[in-house]
Amino acid sequence: MAFNSWMLLALIAGVFSTLQSATNGSLARVVGPSAAVTLTTIFFSLLTIIYFSFEWSRGNVSLERWRELSWWDYTGGFFGFGLVLFLTLVFPKLGALLTIVLVILGQSIAALVIDHFGLFNMPIVAINLQRVFAIFMILT
Repeated sequence: MAFNSWMLLALIAGVFSTLQSATNGSLARVVGPSAAVTLTTIFFSLLTIIYFSFEWSRGNVSLERWRELSWWDYTGGFFGFGLVLFLTLVFPKLGALLTIVLVILGQSIAALVIDHFGLFNMPIVAINLQRVFAIFMILT
């Protein structure tokens, strides 16, 4: 896949993140936050199982490789749960724009730290003035 296609997918992910937060916030107003997160998770899980089954049928899943994973590799579900829960709670209180700006700020700070230290086997990209300035621009 071309680099521009990957960039488009990242852009769409940002749109999906905002749309998910808005719909979860709306759902939470009607059924409550715990029910909203539960309903979202059930639907997400069903789609994930369908996707996993499809990839398995194509031979793109290797369960043997799972033995190579560390405990830390499994924490994505924890972070995903926190993301969905916190956005479901916060979106109706702060509104779409402020919530997403704060999410982007948090993501940018985390990305800066991950890049600088090469966490999670990512390539090391040192903190520099341009990167700090980019985060400052989010704040203004």
